[in-house]
Amino acid sequence: MLKIVALILILTLSSIHALAFSKTTRAQDPPTLAEVIAAKDIAKRFATRLGETSDFALLIEEFCVEDSVQRYVARQKKLIEERTSSSDEFFLFPGIWCDAALFDEATIDDWRRFYVAAYNFFYETMVVVALRMLEDGKSLEGDLDPGELFPQEVINLFRQHPILEDFILGMDQNPRPIKVVDELRDVTANIEKATNMMRIRREKELTAAMEDRKKLLQLLFHQTVSDPFIESDGETWGYPKGTQIVRIQTALMFDLLLIKEGKDYRVLFVELHFDD
Repeated sequence: MLKIVALILILTLSSIHALAFSKTTRAQDPPTLAEVIAAKDIAKRFATRLGETSDFALLIEEFCVEDSVQRYVARQKKLIEERTSSSDEFFLFPGIWCDAALFDEATIDDWRRFYVAAYNFFYETMVVVALRMLEDGKSLEGDLDPGELFPQEVINLFRQHPILEDFILGMDQNPRPIKVVDELRDVTANIEKATNMMRIRREKELTAAMEDRKKLLQLLFHQTVSDPFIESDGETWGYPKGTQIVRIQTALMFDLLLIKEGKDYRVLFVELHFDD
């Protein structure tokens, strides 16, 4: 089965058919009722704005702490230092790896641009998956022709790229990692190009979609799947020891890591949701 497609389908199927999820690991006591309400509020506003803008760059500006990407890079460096593996390769995104040294060589703007590009592409793919599931007679539980999800020009674009050639096909168990900054920038530019192709097709399909399907899709993407929980000490993200991080999952299968700034929550970072 297509590796990246399989991942997306598993996540989306659980979202559409269940819209309920419970993490098995709880680092600390549950948040208070007021914290639950506040966390759900920001998660719903985040999902709504993503549906309106389709752009993580705007959401970073509106919802995230000012140094979100800097803290992400610092945390990745710390994880690299603490790992027991001798491999020089480090996971970036499903289907994409990099040399660990890249976190010292690329700029914060490089990482922000890659992060936005990868998540925008994932979002566009999730929308297409949901549309396919809403089509009469469609079943996405088996193997798929990538043409059902991705325009042919996207498939061709990635097939011609030495690092992204298996990004959506997932046939290579050992994809070539990104080794230098120029390769990171090139990968990012190609993902951005593919996202624009996906966006054009998605807009055409939504224009042609029946009104009831549009409403169902909108309802799906504006839900909060799980109750928030206090995940860990913020020290791992560079905050003082004892600073609490709250995690909440949205129906878009993005996990929001939340942290208090004054009396209000801000998004520390956004991660893809994986079932533990």
